Amino acid sequence: MKNYDKYKLATPEDYGSDYVSNCCGARVNYSDRCQYCLEYCEPIEDYEYQAIQKENYLESKADAERDER
Repeated sequence: MKNYDKYKLATPEDYGSDYVSNCCGARVNYSDRCQYCLEYCEPIEDYEYQAIQKENYLESKADAERDER
């Protein structure tokens, strides 16, 4: 693996990740308060939020396809 690029092997932790709120994905300030909805939300890492959103989208899409049948 001598010639394999490092960025292809990198994980989100390697680049440092941003914390966002679990409610709407907005950045969270130091008081764990969402900067968009101003509610106290659970801070999660950006890549976790993206994975949750993708999973929710795929689930909604599958539900819609089942409803069409």
